Amino acid sequence: MRDVEPSSHRAHRCSRNPARLRRELHRTVAKALNAAQGQWENLWSAEQYHSLELGSDEDVIDKIACIAANPTEAGLVESPEEWPGVMLLPEGEGKTLEIQRPGKYFANSSVFPEKVTLRVVPMMGRQLSREASSRRLGAAIKRAVARAREAVIAAGGRFLGRQVVLGQSFQKRAESYEPKRGPIPQVRARNRTLLKAILARYAEFQVRYREALDAWRGGDRGVVFPFGTWAMRLVHGAVVAQGPG
Repeated sequence: MRDVEPSSHRAHRCSRNPARLRRELHRTVAKALNAAQGQWENLWSAEQYHSLELGSDEDVIDKIACIAANPTEAGLVESPEEWPGVMLLPEGEGKTLEIQRPGKYFANSSVFPEKVTLRVVPMMGRQLSREASSRRLGAAIKRAVARAREAVIAAGGRFLGRQVVLGQSFQKRAESYEPKRGPIPQVRARNRTLLKAILARYAEFQVRYREALDAWRGGDRGVVFPFGTWAMRLVHGAVVAQGPG
């Protein structure tokens, strides 16, 4: 996982993790924050989870840069380094962080260790080497932050700063809201040929999944679901095809 940035009712993440890890991340963060704040309501948006597939290393780099620039774009802090949340930037690669167990929710010492160690490693690229990925990522973040900073200043805005952000009440409501019911992209890829290929793979998965589900509902417990099926395998023990490689 490259970045986890809780923002309002969502978590911006850029990762290539399995569905179970995403579920556990959301579950434990929500329970821990609710326990610490004495809350019982939903922490995250009640909308369906949205996973955006990024086609290439360059697309991943663009998305990470966008995430890093979010607090600046919102006029909260002037640079990502000032953001009080979790923000692991390229300069931190190679560092080892020791994180103490929170006193709320994770208090059971027989289940949770007193501290955990987090090692910051470079992004694992599919096309680019680690060195090239880190170099391009650092440059992309600088460009994105500079654009966000210039936009805030040009609009006559100013940055709240780290201390003011930390002083905000978690009960405070946003004064602006995102538009609803718009298109929700499944894939982002600058390369149009790659984008078409990924969308075709998605369409093929939907067809094969529907066929397998119809067979399952008809009583065929030996039907093989396409690779990528998660809930049917976890909840019902369905057979899933092996992935490539």
